[in-house]
Amino acid sequence: YVIGGEAPAAQSLEIYSGCAQSFAVTELTANQPWLKLSPGGENVPMKLSLEVNPDGLAPGEYTATIRLTINEAFHRTLEIPVVFTVSE
Repeated sequence: YVIGGEAPAAQSLEIYSGCAQSFAVTELTANQPWLKLSPGGENVPMKLSLEVNPDGLAPGEYTATIRLTINEAFHRTLEIPVVFTVSE
């Protein structure tokens, strides 16, 4: 993203549990306020939309972590790293 330019378009992810079975997502969070998550449902597999709000961010590289908890899955927690770069 270049400061003064248009905000980046939303990106989407397809998230799967690794099983054919559907599981409920009990937690879905991002640890940074500039990252907005919009899930396409309450179960995996799911489509997850990611939007960034660059307002007030200085030039630099920003990192965030998306965390999903699926209590019924073998691996209960999934963490997805996100990197967002702001330049002048």
